Formats: sequence, C-alpha cells, structure tokens
Amino acid sequence: MTHPTARQQAVIDEPGNCLVVAGPGSGKTATMVKKIAKLLTNASSRIVAVTFTRDGANELMHRLRKAVPASALGRVTVGTFHSLTLRHMRANKMAYKLASPQQQREFLKRARMRFAQDVDPGEIQLAFESIKCTLDMDNHPSAQDLWFQAYQESLQRHHLIDLLDVMREAVKAFKTGKLPPLPCTHMVVDEAQDNDEIQAAWVAAHRVPLVTMVGDDDQTIFEWRRAIGFPGMLAFQRERN
Repeated sequence: MTHPTARQQAVIDEPGNCLVVAGPGSGKTATMVKKIAKLLTNASSRIVAVTFTRDGANELMHRLRKAVPASALGRVTVGTFHSLTLRHMRANKMAYKLASPQQQREFLKRARMRFAQDVDPGEIQLAFESIKCTLDMDNHPSAQDLWFQAYQESLQRHHLIDLLDVMREAVKAFKTGKLPPLPCTHMVVDEAQDNDEIQAAWVAAHRVPLVTMVGDDDQTIFEWRRAIGFPGMLAFQRERN
C-alpha cells in the first residue's frame, strides 16, 4: 500500500474499537500492518494480532518486520488462535498432552467403524467439527452419539486432549481467572468471519479495551463448523459500541 485510501486511513487512525468489512484485494492486510505500526508509536501499546491460519500469521509478521522498527517488534505478538493459546498456557504451567493429528484421525476412524459404519466419513467429520467448535459442547445435539462418545473415551484412555478441546479449556480458564489474559492493550483479529463460537469467546474473554476485527462478509467458508460469519461481526459491533 503506497498511499491509503480515505477509508483505509480512517481504519488506521481509528483510536477505538473498529470493525472492518472488506472484500478480496481491498488491502486488508496492508491496512492492518499500518494500523499496528501506528499503534506501536505509543510506547505503552502492546498488540496481539490473531490470524486464522499459520500462513496468515507468517505473512503478517513478514510485513511487520518491514514496516515496524526492530525496537518496537517486541511489543507485538502474532499467531493463530491455537499457537497463541498453547504458548500462553504452557507459559502459565497449564500444559496438556495433545493428541497428534494422526491419533485424532485414528480415534475418529475407529469410532465411526464401530458405531456409525454406514455413515459417510465426510458427514462424520462435519458433525465432529460442529460438535467440537461449540462452546457448550455437552449440549450439542450430536454430542451423545455413540461414535462421538467412543472418540472422547479414546482420548481419555490415552490421557490426551485434542486441540479443539484445548481452546475450550482456555476460554473456561480465562473466565474463571485460572489463566491470565494475554498481556495487551490492543487486539487485531483477522478473517473474523471464520471465527467459531470458541474463538469469538476467546477474544471476548480477554476483555481487551480496544479490538479491531477484520473480515469479509462474503467469504465465510466455515459455516459448517459454527463460524460466526457476518452476524457475529455485527454482534461485535453492537457489543463494542
């Protein structure tokens, strides 16, 4: 971005909570970089930037290294929801023994073969993601299905927890005070339309005074895993105004 448009500049200059809704190629990442760089000119600012994918985190950090003085980079933390959460929990001695992706697939396959052999594996995977991405998982209509209970029992038997359950446990710990919030004055959340219930609750649980949410209301590709989509972004706007 050589010269921001008037709307991009308004986002960069906005001192309070901010919801940015824009389509592909509109310069969302470049605007985020300039906004973070401006926030960091205040020596008391500490920024947490949350991305949906590892590639997104790497790209954002790559651009920040070019735009922000090295002396200020220590006050910005960039990562995915999962990486930030795991790192923070380990730093606060709340480490879990995580199931590997291979173990998770194997446990789910065995559960399906035992209790839902006639169900298409793709349908099981969709149901699994929907259950796991629910904040109140126990009350999900499919959480009591035998195949899902068998999967959970496999985790317990091996003294493991999967990554999706770690996120839920983190939200609970934030709310009860067992886990302190990430230390920051500002939070920037990318691809906000794809945040699921747990990730939205994760952001809210930090009680950060100033949050910038960036998303594209036409690009919600994870509705099947309870992504908040545009309604969730509007809810953020209502709650933060």
